[in-house]
Parts: sequence; C-alpha cells; structure tokens
Amino acid sequence: MNQQQFLEHCFHSIFSELPSILPQVKEWKELSFGGSKFVYKGMLGSSWEAIKVCPLNSELGSALAARAQLEINILKQCKSPYIVKLGQIEPQIKHIQNLDVLIYSEEYLDGQSLQNLMDKRYIPSEVELKLLFKCLLEALKETSSYHLIHRDIKPGNVIKNESAHSFTLLIQQDSSPLTSTGRGSPKTRFYAAPELFEEDYHALVNYRTDLYCMAYTIFSYAIGKPYFQTIQDIIGEKACPLLSDIRQEISLGFSQLLAKLLKKDPNLRSGNLDKLRGELESL
Repeated sequence: MNQQQFLEHCFHSIFSELPSILPQVKEWKELSFGGSKFVYKGMLGSSWEAIKVCPLNSELGSALAARAQLEINILKQCKSPYIVKLGQIEPQIKHIQNLDVLIYSEEYLDGQSLQNLMDKRYIPSEVELKLLFKCLLEALKETSSYHLIHRDIKPGNVIKNESAHSFTLLIQQDSSPLTSTGRGSPKTRFYAAPELFEEDYHALVNYRTDLYCMAYTIFSYAIGKPYFQTIQDIIGEKACPLLSDIRQEISLGFSQLLAKLLKKDPNLRSGNLDKLRGELESL
C-alpha cells in the first residue's frame, strides 16, 4: 500500500470512529484528505465546523504534528474577521485505527475558494477585486502585527463568503514566525514570491513577501489563471503587465496599485499597509 492509498484508507476508517469519540458532534460529512491532515464537516450546536484530524505516527508524523500545532497557535492569536477562526473542539490527541491523531476544529466557511471559482471560469468585477484586496490587506495587517508570514497565499487558500460578502484567508500549517528556521521554503509552485525560491530565503522574506503573494493572487483571480507559467518566469526578469492591459474594463488606478506590490525585488514593493488601504479607498 503506497502513501496515498494508506491516507485514503485512514480517511474513511478514522471517519467511522469519530462519532463515538466526539459525541457532541450531531451530524457528520466527509470533506477531504491530503498529505498532512484529514478534514471533515460536523454540526456542533447549530453551526457546522471543519473538524481536522492530523495523523501523528505516519512516516511524517512528528513533522505534521509540529506543523499542525503551529497552525493552531497562529489561529489562537488572530482575531481578524478575514482570517479563519478556531472552532469549539479543543486540540486533543486520540488513538484511532492504530494511529495517534491530533483532532481540533475550525469555523466552517460556507463558500468557495477562489481556485474553485477560477476552475469554473468565473470572471470577478473590479468591485469584487477591490473587496478582495481590502479583506486580504486587513488579514495581513493582523498577521504582520504578530510577526508572522503566511508565505502560501494563493487562490486555494482564500474563501469567498457569499452570505457575508467578504473573503477569508485560511492559515495553513506552512505559515510561520519570521524567526522560523529550517530547509525548504513553504510555497505553492506558481503563486510564490520570487524570493521564496532562494536558498537563503529565510533572510529575505518579510511581510512584503505576503503582499506580493496577495497581489499576485488577486491578479491571477482577475485573469483566471496564474500569469507566470514556469519557475523561470517567476524568478527571472519577466514582469506582470498592468491588469488593465489584459482586462481593459479594469481601471488604471487599481491596476497600478497592484503593480506596486508585484515588483520582483521585495525592497521595491510598497510596504506601508495603512497607506495602501488609503490608496485603495480613494479609488
């Protein structure tokens, strides 16, 4: 049995035992599984929550546990309405199907990720793009105040909340403090800032890295796909054009605001968050 088959087996077998372990959850649904954790949907009281289960004694168990705990610690700090919140199930370790697993919950976001919308060829208006910019900027203002860098802002990590008319940033296990050390930069191939591909990326990244990833996510959402198609495009001299050059109905002012954050050199990106918010509001 390969790793993917093992995870799929665990996903369904763990799901079968969760109701007896968490009797306070009155209704269950399967959601997804991946290389680091399983996600289920459960009804607690009158609301749904995303219940996350992280195997601890698989091949990558200790690393996954550490990353999951880091995610939990980050979420405990963040209060912004534009960042996903922890749920009612406190972190706990249980033994299920010969596996030790970490279980906790987050609020369930009733919406679609930007990636899902892009896959459906959805085309957002400038009004929506400005709202997305505002929500992500507010989220990053909070994470930067805790000296945290997300480093993996991408369409798949942003949820469009239809009922609330807002967007929510998911905090994944690869988000980390500025002082984090280790090898291998957390990033998603075609949505990463150029500096995340550098060998000494720890010395280069700061909140401007997240601002680039935010702007590039907005740009990609607007055109329906990532603009750069190779790693060389990302790290080389090729630059993003103005968004208004691709979508003529988008204003020049908004396109220029995005362009200020899409510089390849982090030192050339606008970095004053309050000033950026003021410029956005003036458009």
